[in-house]
Amino acid sequence: QNLNRVEYTYGEIFFAPFLPILDLVCPHKTDKVFWDIGCGSAKPVALAAMTNRFAVCKGVEFLPDLATMAVSAMKEVKQLCNEYSIEVSPIQIT
Repeated sequence: QNLNRVEYTYGEIFFAPFLPILDLVCPHKTDKVFWDIGCGSAKPVALAAMTNRFAVCKGVEFLPDLATMAVSAMKEVKQLCNEYSIEVSPIQIT
């Protein structure tokens, strides 16, 4: 596996500019599924889940190390949101 190929380039998001995009895509609570294919550390999945607008937020990651990191990060997001009584959409990372 050549992980330096352009197909594996990691993209980053910032929460503040990404939230208005979610507002356009899904302004209200819905039965839609948020998908992030090649989710990396799953930041978009976490932000979508924290809006609590989607029926479920799913991230798919091909690289095992990044998938493991995403699963761990999403457990932490759920735990912190629970501690502060923030409702989040269900999260699934595969």
